Amino acid sequence: TFCEIQKATVANLLATGTNIKWYLTASSTTALLSSTALVDGDYYATQTTASGLSCESVGRLKVTVTINKPLAPTGSGTQIVCNSGTIASLVATSTGSLLWYGNATGGSALSSSTALVSGTTYYASQTVSGCESATRYPLMVTVTNPQIPISGSNQSVCSSSPLQTLTATATVATGTVVWYDALVNGNLVSSPTLNSVGSVTYYAQNTIGLCSSTSRTAVVLEIKDSPFLNVVSSLCSPDLLTYTVNFTAAIGSSIT
Repeated sequence: TFCEIQKATVANLLATGTNIKWYLTASSTTALLSSTALVDGDYYATQTTASGLSCESVGRLKVTVTINKPLAPTGSGTQIVCNSGTIASLVATSTGSLLWYGNATGGSALSSSTALVSGTTYYASQTVSGCESATRYPLMVTVTNPQIPISGSNQSVCSSSPLQTLTATATVATGTVVWYDALVNGNLVSSPTLNSVGSVTYYAQNTIGLCSSTSRTAVVLEIKDSPFLNVVSSLCSPDLLTYTVNFTAAIGSSIT
């Protein structure tokens, strides 16, 4: 038994004897050249004495040759890898173990830790029952690495009447901005807004297809409470207008 990838010849056939000759049939008279490529089927061997009359055996040993021909793996022919990846990230359908190459033929198998290069075609063989396929499956790889969104800036305003609504913004050159309520994991937020006194932080992530940016951009929305000033008392006179105002100001605030 031989593997197709071995490209075995008559020289690879084994028999015990002296001056072995190989034939294609039990009765053919023309011996095969040692360079003749083997195919599935029967081959016949004789031996010839090395001395005396150099007589060739009348009987022949029949040897059945089987060439194992595993097919190449299969797949869609293209694969998108998010952000970055290695040979270990590649996918193909096979019934045996996979080996990946940088060439359609020849060369050495690539290490599973080899970094993928976008726009490159990689080639996979499969090994079944100890035999590697002679042909390889081509896979075109695209590495998609969405950029991190650019913040439209934090927003901080004083409350007004009616109370305004703040909306978080961020932009990307390509892709779609998706908002979350946490830097990692969290919940999707369809409308990142604030319409009450206080502050909230939203996180923008870029998505292209099934790929997302590796991190998120924080955007802070804040509406500060506007203090109300009460006039406690006032005193008027015909010649002099005087106001006396008593108030309490919170620490950190100022009065104009």
